[in-house]
Amino acid sequence: MGYHSDETKCSICGFEMAITNNYDGEYFDEYCPICGYTKCTEEKIPSDCDTVLAKEKQKMMSEEEKERAIELFYEDGKSLIDRFNKD
Repeated sequence: MGYHSDETKCSICGFEMAITNNYDGEYFDEYCPICGYTKCTEEKIPSDCDTVLAKEKQKMMSEEEKERAIELFYEDGKSLIDRFNKD
């Protein structure tokens, strides 16, 4: 079986291009580059405020902006909301 990666809908903010990784069917990771939801060894759930902000930002983003957010997430592991909260 091996490793498999796919896009799925985020269970927190609804982003359609969240990332799911499956390792031999034994366990999986889920990451959302928009709200920052992470489920792997430890689950990271964004605050209600961050979830609302993620949903609002998604509605305003073009497909190109969403794809760029995913690229940035792959580069440094920071979600779009983490980037907003840092500033």
